[in-house]
Amino acid sequence: MLVNPYCSLDDLKTELKLRLDETQADAALETSINDASRWVDEYTRSTWFAVDHSVTPWTLPPRSSHLCLGYIFPPFGAIRSISRIVEVGADVETSLYSVLPNHIERLAGDWTNDDPAVPLLVYGVFGYAQPSADDALVTDSAVVPVGLPSRIALSTKLVAAALSGHSRKDVVGFDGAKSSVQDREIPQEVFDLLGARRQMLL
Repeated sequence: MLVNPYCSLDDLKTELKLRLDETQADAALETSINDASRWVDEYTRSTWFAVDHSVTPWTLPPRSSHLCLGYIFPPFGAIRSISRIVEVGADVETSLYSVLPNHIERLAGDWTNDDPAVPLLVYGVFGYAQPSADDALVTDSAVVPVGLPSRIALSTKLVAAALSGHSRKDVVGFDGAKSSVQDREIPQEVFDLLGARRQMLL
């Protein structure tokens, strides 16, 4: 079963040149997609699937590295909406900050987040939407997020192919004979697409 995948089963089968109507290996391939998606999360230090913090806030501990002076950098691939920010126990007026695609900027001064008893709280919806086929307002964690950046989707597909054990490459022996061997190495293209690994943020 797919859980917050960044590529579809058909996409992976096409990459591996497997028949779409053959289902014997589907469960194992779905596991490869799930593992590859979480690998991308860990490598980019971001969560790209839909995360709803509109009721239970995202909480920044004191001295969090997600906070830098007047900027908040949530650990999500996108900010879809911010409904409320609570600073030192009080709501911050929306006119005092600006929400950009991947960070929140305070328009005057710096964010205050020194007291563990009253941490900075951010209410909102993050990541890319995963609408259910039956109801677009309902999140379906089994579907690929809509609007996911192509570099994330392609990287996931390539990593999943490597993890699956179905990826093969041709090698030439000392005798000049060519043979096909299993290739589990994550291709350099993935690292080129994702760029340098981000520093761990607390």
